[in-house]
Amino acid sequence: MKPLQELQGQCSSARLGLLGLSYGHRIPVETLRNLMAQKRYKNQKSSWKARPSLPPSTPEFYGLLDLLGSIRDDLPRKSENVLNGYARTLEDNIQAAIDLIHAPAFVSQEREAAVRLTLAQANLSRKQEERNAHHQKASLPARWFGRSIPASLQQELDALNLEVKEAERHLAAVQAQEASLKLQAPRRYPLDSKEHARRFVAQASEFRTLLYQALSPTVRQAEQARLIRDRALAAAHQEQSRSLAESVKKRLRKDHPCPYCGGALGSVPHADHIHPVVHGGLSVDENMVYVCGSCNLQKSDLTLREFARKAGRNREEIERRLEKLGKRV
Repeated sequence: MKPLQELQGQCSSARLGLLGLSYGHRIPVETLRNLMAQKRYKNQKSSWKARPSLPPSTPEFYGLLDLLGSIRDDLPRKSENVLNGYARTLEDNIQAAIDLIHAPAFVSQEREAAVRLTLAQANLSRKQEERNAHHQKASLPARWFGRSIPASLQQELDALNLEVKEAERHLAAVQAQEASLKLQAPRRYPLDSKEHARRFVAQASEFRTLLYQALSPTVRQAEQARLIRDRALAAAHQEQSRSLAESVKKRLRKDHPCPYCGGALGSVPHADHIHPVVHGGLSVDENMVYVCGSCNLQKSDLTLREFARKAGRNREEIERRLEKLGKRV
C-alpha cells in the first residue's frame, strides 16, 4: 500500500480540497484516479511538506490584543519590564503573521485534516474495489468448474485483505484526529487565511504604536509627575481631614454609653466615623461619635452593617442609640 505522503504528492491538494468540500469530504474513486493521473505539479510532494501549518500559539494572537485593549488606558502606568514583555510578544506574533502572508501556499490545520480524511477515504475505497475484483476473479474457477482457489491467488487475496484492514485503521485514525480538532476550543479569530493574517497585522500595529508611546521617556516622566502630584494631593487631603476631625472631637459628648455595644466608654474613649472615611464619610458632628476601645478596634473601617454582622450586634439597636445622640445613620 502506498503511504499517505506519496498519495499527497501525486495529487493537487488545492483541487482535492475543493472537491472534498463539494462532496462532503467524499470523492468518487474514478475522479480521484483521474486527478492523480494528471500529475499537474512535478514537485507536489516536496511542496506539500514545505507548506506552513498554523503555529501552536494561534489562539494567543488575538488573546494578546484583547489583553492590551482591556488595559489600554493603564499602559503608561505599567512597569517598563512589563511593557517590554508585551512588546516582544507582539513583535513575535506580528512577524509570524507576516510570514504566513508571504508563505507560498498557506493551509490551515482544518483544511489539512479535511484533505487527509478525503485521501484516506479514497484509499480505502480503492483497496476495497481491488479486493472485491480480485475475490471475484479468484472465485470464478470454484463457481464454474468446482475447483478450489489457486494458492497464488489466495495469497494475493489475503494480502489485499490486510491492505484493506490497514486502510480502515488509517481512516479511523484520521477521523479521530479530525474529531479532536473539532472538539478543541474554537478560536475567536483563527488565522486560517492570508486575509485574517493581514487583518491581525493591521490591528497589532496600532497596539505596537501604543506600547512604544507608553515606553517613551517623555510619557513615562509625565506619568511619574502625575503620580507624585496625586500622592501629594492625597496627603494634603488626609492632613486636612485629620485637622477637621480633631476640631470635631472637641465638640463631641462623652457622657453616654457606647452606642455600639451599650457598655461604658471606658477611661480612654475613641472618636469613630459612623460612616467610614474610606467609604466617603465626612468629619462632621453627625457622622462622629465616641465609642469604647473594643468596638473601635472591631469596627475599624467597616460600615455599620458589616460591623453588626461581624460582631454579632443588633444593627437596629445600634441605629436607635445613634439617633438618640443626634447622629445620622
